Amino acid sequence: KKKKKKTQMSCEVCERPAAGGLGCEQGHWVCSGCLQNHIPAACAPEGMLRSEVRSPREEDLVSLPGQLPCVKFSIGDCSVAAIPEHAIAHALSSDVRTHGALTTYMQTQRALAGDAAVAQHQKQQQQQQQ
Repeated sequence: KKKKKKTQMSCEVCERPAAGGLGCEQGHWVCSGCLQNHIPAACAPEGMLRSEVRSPREEDLVSLPGQLPCVKFSIGDCSVAAIPEHAIAHALSSDVRTHGALTTYMQTQRALAGDAAVAQHQKQQQQQQQ
């Protein structure tokens, strides 16, 4: 019996073997070391988690605020507009180096949910005044 050789994923950012980290459905990985920098940048006021990000290759493909797209999405090399939240939380909680990034991510998600609730309330008030 021949054993199948496992191919190791490489980090899309640093190109080292991606031990741990986060991957999208198309197999693009970010290692834990790069993830600890990527998440806070994505959560920044103008970061991709807080903004609508459009794919440069597929005009109708959009990552909405609150969604974290694949690191290759914004350059048009991936169509994954939203990595599932449970996968992000699992990746960030499974490595001690990324615990700070997990806190930042969760705080940003709560803030975005609060902003959405305020916007919905204001919209309802405007509709009632008409």
